[in-house]
Amino acid sequence: GNKWNIQKFYPYQEMLKDISQKYPTLYKIEDDKNDTSKAYKVPNFEGQIGFITSMSQNFCGTCNRLRITADGNLKACLFGPNEISLRDMMRSGASEEELTQIISGAVKKKKKQHAVKIRNESGIYLGSTLLSPQLNKRRELDYKLNALLFGRNNLSVAQLRSYCTQNSKLTHVGDDGKLKMVDVGSKTVTKRTAIASGVVQLNTEIIQLIKENSIKKGDVITVAKVAGIMAAKRTDQTIPLCHNIALSSVNIDIDVEGECGLRIRAVTIAGDKTGVEMEALTAVSVAALTVYDMCKALSHDIVIKDIRLEQKTGGKSDYMRK
Repeated sequence: GNKWNIQKFYPYQEMLKDISQKYPTLYKIEDDKNDTSKAYKVPNFEGQIGFITSMSQNFCGTCNRLRITADGNLKACLFGPNEISLRDMMRSGASEEELTQIISGAVKKKKKQHAVKIRNESGIYLGSTLLSPQLNKRRELDYKLNALLFGRNNLSVAQLRSYCTQNSKLTHVGDDGKLKMVDVGSKTVTKRTAIASGVVQLNTEIIQLIKENSIKKGDVITVAKVAGIMAAKRTDQTIPLCHNIALSSVNIDIDVEGECGLRIRAVTIAGDKTGVEMEALTAVSVAALTVYDMCKALSHDIVIKDIRLEQKTGGKSDYMRK
């Protein structure tokens, strides 16, 4: 049965490690930029070995493979389920130009990574790619924790304690298996800063109206900034178990990006015992939703995307997105 099972997953890095223990002289062969396998060789041995790392290190962004099945279907991705019947089009009299357009369209829709969502046989969502066994395990534990907390599975407190022991990231659960707020009383007050960003994708007509401040509901950028600042100050009332932080500063910039987008950037600062990244992310999210609300009368084809933490400083561990 060719079904996904995380327990049977044998990642590329572990294979390399195991092989190198017996053949320490194993070395990498230079690949072509469009290769779908990673080639290795052991000196003084004929042939070579290759790893097709479609799960642990996807290569979809550089794959230029196209395949035609025995029954005339075009597959742009061997891993994907989608097929286009060139046979039926040819039998219906499609011209060479029409076939070229169909094939070109299939190529342009190739994804930079697997588009499918992978689940193990227990139904646990593992994402579109598997980066490491540690990350996979953490996702599985997080899923089981959520299942217990929100009644999606009959897990015992003893099981939860076991998961908490295996995964030190579950800081919002006490030894009794119940939700708790993290105690930051013993931490030192430091200056905490966080930067988050996001994009609202709009059509060119709406962008022009925003530039001219001609949206009927008012000044989109100013209102979105105010909404974002207000939301940041109320993050603890929105996100469960967040601490009530007295922010010393919230600054939001909204700039036109290209012809069809607004880039939102929020900087939150506080002198406190815990970080302010949730405040920055909340500010960006609500500012983006405010843009949507003020422009939806003109079009519902508005996309909010790429909301992410860019940087945080002042805590136990700083972070900066590469």
